[in-house]
Amino acid sequence: LGVDIRLAPGADGPPTARSHVLITADGQRTMQTYLGACTELGTRHITPATFGSPRAVLIEGYVWDLPEGPLLARDAMTLAAANGTAAVLSLSDSFCVERHRDSFDAAIRDGVEIIVADEDEICALTETSSFEAAL
Repeated sequence: LGVDIRLAPGADGPPTARSHVLITADGQRTMQTYLGACTELGTRHITPATFGSPRAVLIEGYVWDLPEGPLLARDAMTLAAANGTAAVLSLSDSFCVERHRDSFDAAIRDGVEIIVADEDEICALTETSSFEAAL
């Protein structure tokens, strides 16, 4: 896959994040998520050396819930733009979108090239009640 892990694993502190995704027959999902070690991610971790030169970087919407989250995302997007790297934003969930809509809008305007989202998240982002209207 070409995954290059550049941050050293922590010797102590919280364990790696995990998420259990339960999907119903009609495609609805319920998630049980523990964010774990990523909650300790700070702007000091987003450097040219740790970033490297990937083809794409996934910026998880839940990052905005961290104290330095919006700055982390901005730093990653700045490095992505400088490297010709595609910035990909996962909207995470509709409640996350509602909490951070203005900041997500700014990130999308400022360089997000790909958005990963389900219908509810797109409707929350565009403040519409139907996916068709959002398009």
